[in-house]
Amino acid sequence: MPLRNGRSTPHYDLQCDNNLWKLSMVGSVNSLGQFFGLFLGGLISDKYGRKVLLIWGMVLCAVCGIVRAFMPTYEWFLVFEFLDAAFGAGTYICGFILGVELVGPKKRVLTGILSSSCYTFGEIFTAAAAWVVQNWRHLIFILYSPIFVIISYIWLVPESVRWNLSKGRVEEAKAILRKAAKVNGKELSENTLEKLSLIELDEDKTEKDSFGKALLGSVTITMRLINCCICWSTCTFLFYGLTLTSVSIAAGNSYLDFILTSLIELPAYLCCNFMLQLFGRRWSISLSYLLTGFACAAHVFVPQDSHVGTLAIYLIGKFGATAAFTNLYVITSEMFPTKMRHSFMGTCSTFGRLGNMIAPQTHLLASIWTPLPMLSFAVTALIAAFLTLLFPETSNIKLPDTIEEAEMIGKTPLKVLPEKFNTV
Repeated sequence: MPLRNGRSTPHYDLQCDNNLWKLSMVGSVNSLGQFFGLFLGGLISDKYGRKVLLIWGMVLCAVCGIVRAFMPTYEWFLVFEFLDAAFGAGTYICGFILGVELVGPKKRVLTGILSSSCYTFGEIFTAAAAWVVQNWRHLIFILYSPIFVIISYIWLVPESVRWNLSKGRVEEAKAILRKAAKVNGKELSENTLEKLSLIELDEDKTEKDSFGKALLGSVTITMRLINCCICWSTCTFLFYGLTLTSVSIAAGNSYLDFILTSLIELPAYLCCNFMLQLFGRRWSISLSYLLTGFACAAHVFVPQDSHVGTLAIYLIGKFGATAAFTNLYVITSEMFPTKMRHSFMGTCSTFGRLGNMIAPQTHLLASIWTPLPMLSFAVTALIAAFLTLLFPETSNIKLPDTIEEAEMIGKTPLKVLPEKFNTV
């Protein structure tokens, strides 16, 4: 393997004209790793706990990411690229679910939005670091080394109270609530904690609840999952498709352009908090899709030489896609039962990768007709806007613990935990 500048570290000849396919292969292997990791991560999280996957998934992701930089051959580089993606794929959803399950209904939206906002800060930090460092190996060390701090979460972050209760671990749930009450300076009597033992989880039913049973035995859950997978695929198609076109739309420094187009996500996240409270889950997602669809359709009528007009329309579309993505995360975490929540979200996210993989190919449509890529975004957004209205409304309800409770969302109110459990 030829070496760069006489150094002992290979660069795999990725920039050679005959080897450009190797660059595309890295992305394909990463997507493949995510396919496996997202689904398997959900099963691990639902069976062994949110903390287990969050902490050790991230640690193994960091190890594989750093080891990858020392691989002597391109083939071994791909192996660790796959492992990096597989171990890290489910941790983002895991952190989102853990946050949502640790708070009451009134705080779920804010918690979800704060979690999503961290993604934007990660994008900005990555682009800024790449701009300064200009060396992919050094960049890997900068991005992956801080992950090992997450080991401290073993002592700092509690396991999900709701997950503990779904597993019948009432004493562990009580211990977490006692500690939370102490940290927040609140009173939580033992009589109040004893009410946890009275929560009707029906052990015989919950023991038999499984991901397979939910799909084979519940038409409502199955149809809801299919609709959710379609909406996730559409959302990733719009979000990443618009992100990947940022360089061609915004002329100038590609690093700065990426940072600026990432920054548009922050006001979208802030807007989500008001939208979800004002319009509810379903209409918030639908309106977000409609905004993206109309913006992309309007792009056809903007003169090609109008840089300001083109950029404004594009940013409005990215704003709507970001809001739709955030709102979709929230409603998906609320529609499925606790014991299988991560498995269902992992499945949705896995199918969402289909949109992620199709998005980079949309520029080929421009060879047929220049506005065709943006029109494809518009059509898919408008279809998704209709499909999201088929979801049940989940605002201000208790998260469902069983398949039966999940089926009844929108039909009958779910019994809420005592208020003190939602405010400690």
